[in-house]
Formats: sequence, C-alpha cells, structure tokens
Amino acid sequence: MPIQSLPLEMTTKVVSHLADYDGDSGYLTKASLVDIKSARLVSRWFNKASIPALVDACFVFYPTRNSMSRLLWLSSNPDLVPYVHRLKLVGVTLRDPSPGDGYLWFEAEEIHGLNWQQSAQDRQCLKAVTVLHSAARALEGSYTTLGQFRTDLTMALRNLRRLEMIRLDRDLAPGQHLPDWSGPDKLRRLTGWHDSIDLRDIFYGDYVYSDATGRKYQFLDDVFAAVQAGVGGRRMKVVVSSIPGRPFPLRTAMRGVADVDVAWKQDVDVEEERTRPMLPRS
Repeated sequence: MPIQSLPLEMTTKVVSHLADYDGDSGYLTKASLVDIKSARLVSRWFNKASIPALVDACFVFYPTRNSMSRLLWLSSNPDLVPYVHRLKLVGVTLRDPSPGDGYLWFEAEEIHGLNWQQSAQDRQCLKAVTVLHSAARALEGSYTTLGQFRTDLTMALRNLRRLEMIRLDRDLAPGQHLPDWSGPDKLRRLTGWHDSIDLRDIFYGDYVYSDATGRKYQFLDDVFAAVQAGVGGRRMKVVVSSIPGRPFPLRTAMRGVADVDVAWKQDVDVEEERTRPMLPRS
C-alpha cells in the first residue's frame, strides 16, 4: 500500500510518536526534533504529516525584532496557523550596559573560580563582547520602548485563531542567552568557559518603569494590551510564571493594566504559576 493512500491523520499520528518532550520546559527535545526532521525526508506525505510536531518546537518567543518577525511569519502562514494552540513569551530583553558592571563580572569569576583578567586574550574577548552588547541593545531598545513589540504581538494574535494559551516566563534559565546576538558565541572563547556560567544580570533584564503606584512591568503591560486587542472575543488563558528569588509578582504588575473591563474578564483567564528554581544547564 503506497504511503499516499493512508489518511493524513494516521500518518500524522505515526510521526507524533517520534515526539519526546522535555519534562521541565514542555517542549521537544533536540533528539526528537532531529527524528521528526528526518521523517520529513521520507516523502512529501510525511513532510506534510510532520508539520504539527515541528510547529510545536518553535513556540518560544522574545520581545526582540528577529524573534517577533518569526512569530509574525508563523501567524501569516495558513498551513501552520491551525496547529498553533499555545505559545511562550519570555519577558527579557537586553539591558543597558554600564561602566559599573565590572563587579558583576568579578562575582561571576569568583563563583566559578575563574580570572579572565589575567589573560590578554580574555580581556580582548570581554571588550569585544561589551561592544556587541552595546550594539545589540541600541538596535533592540527602541523596539520595546516605542511600542513596536506591542503592535507586532497584537497583529500576530489576531491571526492565530486557534491559540488557546499564552505562557509568560519571567526570566531565562541560568546559562541561557537571548538568541540573535553574537555575544554568547564570543563568550565561549574565554578560558574555562562553560555554558552554565550565569551572566543574566550583566546582559539581560525585564523592561520596567515606575509611576505613582510603584514599579511596573512594561512586558506585562504590552502583552495584556496586545491580548485585549488581538483576541477579539475568543477564549484565552494567560499563565504568568514566577520563580523563587526572581519574582514576577502578578498582582503588583497587573495594578492599573488596561483597566481590566468586563469583556476582558469574560474572555481571558489570567493565572499565576509558581515554579521551582531553574537549575543551570548541564
């Protein structure tokens, strides 16, 4: 029996058995992603049957230009939109580099028993990373502060008609970096470098502001406003994830957000989730 004579639903079910999900993140493991990509090469029929599983592998997005351009592309692709039921947004962007960040580098060296200042090659590498950090921040800063992230997210949500849940994460994991800037690749040239070294406080931060009521999380403001404008009467669940030691206080952040009205309360369920501390990647 030729493969094409099998119902597409059955072929999709076969491919779905190749999917293995990470217990912590809930997303496809690298090994299963390779298996599914290999299955695509069997035939055009298997290529089509692999789409649902592959779409599920690209559901983590960040408030950066490149990441959101991928979400906009996904939301405008009629072949992929029906399979998008959930997505994850991480509320982290590049922070402004500061001449006073030296103590953070020192702390990182102390914790891991390293001294990058002793080697001329390491010092040169750190200078190069600082330049890349400044350039990336200059490019990305206006994307969030001028409201383009909110606009792009609204446009994407309007097209994702099957979307049921958005998960908002407060932070990156230790040793994890934002994609699409070349600083992390340079860091691997440092003496004694390993991927679990935690430099989040040097490079990244959630974009915040303050008003008369205190500290506000601009990321949540942007996401809730985009959901309110983009959902259009559909049911939606928003899960806000906090981790011990690096809180993302939902009640504080929600204070004054978009003056939550009756339609908002009816259409969107907002839930706070407490998770265990994220461990460094092995």
